[in-house]
Amino acid sequence: AGHEGAGKPYHFKGALFYRIIDRFIDQTGAGTDSAYGGFFEDDSGGLRLRHYRPGLLSMANVGPNTNGSHFSIVVAPAPHLDGHYTIFGEVTEGMDVVMRINALARGKPENTAGAEERVLVRDAGMLPW
Repeated sequence: AGHEGAGKPYHFKGALFYRIIDRFIDQTGAGTDSAYGGFFEDDSGGLRLRHYRPGLLSMANVGPNTNGSHFSIVVAPAPHLDGHYTIFGEVTEGMDVVMRINALARGKPENTAGAEERVLVRDAGMLPW
């Protein structure tokens, strides 16, 4: 999904997972832009949802109403994110791949891996409605 034209792609194809924290999150979105061309407001419905299980997609931000294109795939319950990070979807297939990505951080300093692992989104698109 998305398009290009304002200098940054509006899709995740080719985006690197730049922050992988063992048993917490796999995060990507760097080098892309939001569909709005910058930050956008929190979705109140998504903020009410709880980070209670693996596979949820959660917007990364730097404070209220600063959503952009960065997001995380949660790989374990993360109640400390509740009310701060908007949940906007879930993994429907390939959770085994998500967990293999997350395992790359295991045993690294602070159990964190980054872009040096060269894990990227091979393709991206929209699911049919």
